[in-house]
Amino acid sequence: QPLDANTPKALRPRRAAYFVRDTLHSGFAIKVNPGGSVVWVTEGHVHGGRKTCRITHGSATAIGYAKALKMHLEVMEQLAMGVDAIRKFLSQQ
Repeated sequence: QPLDANTPKALRPRRAAYFVRDTLHSGFAIKVNPGGSVVWVTEGHVHGGRKTCRITHGSATAIGYAKALKMHLEVMEQLAMGVDAIRKFLSQQ
């Protein structure tokens, strides 16, 4: 199903963390943790690589759908160009 601004509110925690993936934007998802926290994430591969890259954008209560989607699209663009988004993020800390 496509994710939207209402999706995080409808999700309930389970015993184990789980992901709800967007059907419109490949790699865009929500992670629901057992404690009830809900975060926006991007999953992808650096162009030409095998390593899966997962970036957590932030809490769904702090970051809205539109901003999370914008962040996702920026990360996917970097991955497509061969930029390891995790290394880039860590180097900016």
